Formats: sequence, structure tokens, C-alpha cells
Amino acid sequence: MSRVLLIELSDSHAEVFSPVQKFLQEAGYNVDLFVTEKYPVSGAGVIKRVPGKNRISQLLSLNRFIRSENYNNLYFNTAEGLSVRDFCFLNYFNKLQICGTLHQAKKLNGSFTQKVISSKIKNYFVLAEYIKEYVEKSGLKNKVEYFYPLCPAKKLINGELLTITVPGEIALWRRDYMWLAGFIKDNIDILENKIRFIFLGSSDNPEGRSVIDFIAGNNLQHIIRYYDKYVLAGEFENIMRSTDLIFPLLNPGAGEYESYRSTKISGAFNLSMNYKIPMLLNADYKDVIDFNNISLYYDKDNFRDVIKSLDRNLINSLASNFENDVRFSYEYQSNKFRKFVNKIFI
Repeated sequence: MSRVLLIELSDSHAEVFSPVQKFLQEAGYNVDLFVTEKYPVSGAGVIKRVPGKNRISQLLSLNRFIRSENYNNLYFNTAEGLSVRDFCFLNYFNKLQICGTLHQAKKLNGSFTQKVISSKIKNYFVLAEYIKEYVEKSGLKNKVEYFYPLCPAKKLINGELLTITVPGEIALWRRDYMWLAGFIKDNIDILENKIRFIFLGSSDNPEGRSVIDFIAGNNLQHIIRYYDKYVLAGEFENIMRSTDLIFPLLNPGAGEYESYRSTKISGAFNLSMNYKIPMLLNADYKDVIDFNNISLYYDKDNFRDVIKSLDRNLINSLASNFENDVRFSYEYQSNKFRKFVNKIFI
């Protein structure tokens, strides 16, 4: 049985790493791991851990490990960044079969770092169909496929009130938090006995603290639940299991909206697909096929009306579409992944 070394040189994208690991195993490969010291992994063959902050030390360790263990097949969970660039440069003439996940497709245009990587990594996965379309239109000659990084999740437990969760670090460069907090302040009358919002991420940064100060200053804590620090895995899981709608909170003109609209995905999208929870999405996403039939759309002008219309029957109707759409089948995504990597690895 062929071996694959699954590599993550940063502390990011664990939500993709675990599905990739399982998909590779289901494709028939023995999977070993090369990760940073604290990266949350388990269930593999060999697990090689290295310090996460010293790029030179990482590269030396990775090269030594590949040579000593005679790996031919490599998968980079994050196929971008300086460490991956340097690895590709140093191994340009070595016969290695390499595949990887590209998280920010915009880097393909104008990034010298990504051009070096693409000269060695000839096969990329991206995480949504609309990102694959962007890559294909960019003229990249490398082969590209998309998959949804699904992990079967536990069944939801719904509470008495409707719960709308905004996952991710509370940072204004990411999402339109101040608009939402202002809306909640001005519309307590339709929210108080119906809906609770959860900001499911750390607020331990200057922008996050400004959002929390606004919430506290306007006595909105009974409507908005938030966290001061990093949310532990068990707490995160419990919140997701009791969530009715996932709110990516991506609005035109706010944060990195344009990137999320065309060249990368929000982790909120992955969570929606994993837990089979519908999304509350800006209407600008209506033409994105990935989210058809699993999203409730709004714009800032009709947001109050959309919120007023929410009830559990409407949400359950949307949630049922996950079961009726093959794209959200774990088996379908695993098979899709396998067909692509089996053309690459030896």
C-alpha cells in the first residue's frame, strides 16, 4: 500500500486537515503526518512534530524526514506561504508527487511565492466550486479540483430560542460585526423573546474588544453571547450542536468580503456543510451554486423582515436539503477526492 506524508507547516486549517487525512486513508493510502508541535491530530501512522515558528528548522527537518523515510507522495494541507515556497525551490529537481490545498486562490495572480510553488505542485484542491471556476479562468496550467472538507458531525440539539451563530475570531477585517451589533441594538423588540446570537470566537484583540465594549455599553449581553478568549473544542462542539443558523456575516464593502466572494472560503461555510446547518447569507451570494438551497438570503434593507420571518419550520425545511443533495454527502466528497489523488500519487 502506498504511503502519503500529509504536511502542515502552520498552526492553521485544522478543519481541513482532518477530512483530508480521512479521505486519503479511505483512498487506500497509509498516511503519516508532519505537523507543528501543538497541531490537533490523531489516528495516523507516524506523527512527526516540529516547532512551528522557525522556518529554516522546519524545512531542514522536513527534508531529512522525507529522505530518511523515502516518501514519494506528499500532500500539503496549506499549499501556500514562504515555507512551502522554500521547500518547492529546494526540491525542484527531486522526483516527488505533490498535491495540496490552495486556500487563497488570489495568490495565483501576481504572487511570486505562489508561482514558485505552482512550478513544483502541479495539482491543487480548492474548497468550493466557485473558487475552482476562478482558478480555471486565471489561466493556471496546473490541474485543479474542488472538494468540501466534510467530517460527519453529531446530530443537532435545538434549544427553545432560535440560535444564530457567527463563527470565527471577532475582528472587523473579517466580518461586519458593528453593523450587526447596531441592528440588534435598534431591534430589540423583534429579538428579545425569539433569537439569541452567539459570536463564537475569541475577542482578545483590539477590534474584538471594541465590539464587546459596544455590546456591554448598550446592555446587549442577553441577546449576544461572546467569548473573551479562544473557545475550547468541547464548548465549540456544544454550541454548534445547538445552532439553528450559521451567519458568516460577510457583507459587501466590509472586511475581506471580495476575497470570500471569489477566491477563498470562510470557515463558516465548512461548518454549515459539516453540521448540516443552513446559512444566513447576503443576497450577493445568490448566484453561488455551492450554497444553493441551503441558505436564507438577506440584504441590509430587508434584514429586519428576514429576521421576523424566521421560525423553526422554515429552518428545518432548508436543513432537509442537505440530505437531498449529493454534494453534501460525505461519501460523495470522499470519492471525488480519491479520484483526483489517485491520478497523482504512485
